[in-house]
Amino acid sequence: MNPKLTVVTIQSRPQQITLPMPVEVTERYMSVREAGTDAVITVIEVLSPKNKRKGKGRLSYEEKRQQILGSMSHLVEIDLLRRDEPMAMKGFDSIGDYRIVVSQYERCPSHLGGETVAFHF
Repeated sequence: MNPKLTVVTIQSRPQQITLPMPVEVTERYMSVREAGTDAVITVIEVLSPKNKRKGKGRLSYEEKRQQILGSMSHLVEIDLLRRDEPMAMKGFDSIGDYRIVVSQYERCPSHLGGETVAFHF
């Protein structure tokens, strides 16, 4: 063989491929509304890995959480995920891996000094 000679294989037909595309995940939550006015009374959030893990998802959820806490709605936040840092709370010594936070509008941080109850298990 000639060392300067290069062998090239030419494909006769194009090959079908799949390009990776980002997957958009819609975060779901439940809201309880007042009959007649349709006003949101309570927002129930079950944390997902996306909104608990550090990054854009968590920042987005923290902004949403602040909006709810600053509104006239109650917030029930359920964290059944062992991984990643829990959501920010002051004065909560968590013994368990899971937590449920119940923030009533009348007692939430932006209204009457920030009293909210948290359960851990």
